[in-house]
Amino acid sequence: MRLSDQQKEQIRFNTEMIKLLVVLLFGTVGGVISFLLEGINTGKEAVFTVFGMIVAIACIIILYRRYSVNSKNH
Repeated sequence: MRLSDQQKEQIRFNTEMIKLLVVLLFGTVGGVISFLLEGINTGKEAVFTVFGMIVAIACIIILYRRYSVNSKNH
């Protein structure tokens, strides 16, 4: 079975989205873990930690919704 140009482009797009979300997830989770291990001393650190957790959760939701919806279409 040969893939159409649109299908190839969709695969490229999905691959880039996965790469972006994985890097973003590692970065934010790593930052949150470092804040939690060192202890949160200021309000600014608490805000960054909570924001990092929100971004990580958003990345997980985006990945889940994106690929659970696509898997239902096939």
